[in-house]
Amino acid sequence: MIIRAATEADFQGCTAVWLSTQTDLGAGPIADQPLNAHELHTGRLLVADVDGEVVGFGATLTRSGVAYLADLFVTPPYQNRGIGRRLMEVLLADHSGALFTFASPDPRSQGLYEQFGMRAVEPYHYLDAQVDTLVPWETDVELLSADFADIVAIDDALTGRNRGDDLDYAKTLGATWYLASRHGVCVGAVAAVAPVWWNPWHPQSARIGPVMAHDAADIAAIMSSAISATAALDVDVVSTFVPSSLSALPVLLRAGFEVVDTDLLMASDDTLIDRHRYLPTVDTP
Repeated sequence: MIIRAATEADFQGCTAVWLSTQTDLGAGPIADQPLNAHELHTGRLLVADVDGEVVGFGATLTRSGVAYLADLFVTPPYQNRGIGRRLMEVLLADHSGALFTFASPDPRSQGLYEQFGMRAVEPYHYLDAQVDTLVPWETDVELLSADFADIVAIDDALTGRNRGDDLDYAKTLGATWYLASRHGVCVGAVAAVAPVWWNPWHPQSARIGPVMAHDAADIAAIMSSAISATAALDVDVVSTFVPSSLSALPVLLRAGFEVVDTDLLMASDDTLIDRHRYLPTVDTP
């Protein structure tokens, strides 16, 4: 087994590894996952190769000295052989800054990440709602067409990182960026994406996120406006990704969202994400 830098020829193998680890996805072929191309061209993507077969892969996106572990997957027949650890070692060999990831509930992966200096911060929930039963709550925030430079500036202020590549990547996925305004004053920004790439067997789905708010109290209002905006996208399911401590979570659940999965934010520094003013996505963290 060798660990090597990935090429575009490995995307199909990476997708096959990812699919082999999923237990709740529908049947049928899918295209290569676009996140792998983003990782290859703006980050670091490695594969574990056994006799020419990709049996695992890992990727980091490093922005302003902070590394995000975006992917780490090993196909089940090759798990528990130290491949994940070896991928981590090579990925992080020259990284000395902060590090974070969204870990699956698997205690093996969480234990591995702890060995690389990350600690549990808080659970993040994937929320889904049927659009035809979802009721946006009252809001005084309107969404306006956004200049991309303004989105980058708001993001930089909230994350402290230069993430223009990631925000631009969201645009390539079909994200529509909006400025959130109250009585002519910008209170934040939000993206709506349709279709959602990691839900390939449900093409009529949309995602709300990232969500950015200058004041945490405005998150719920911005999200309500974004829900209304998704109605124009001809979708039947809308999704978002929120921390368990988000003050707006009870509002979202009452409106019709349901928790469909949970990951664990793990980080070497628990201040890396302002969890009450910035709602990430797994590919724009």
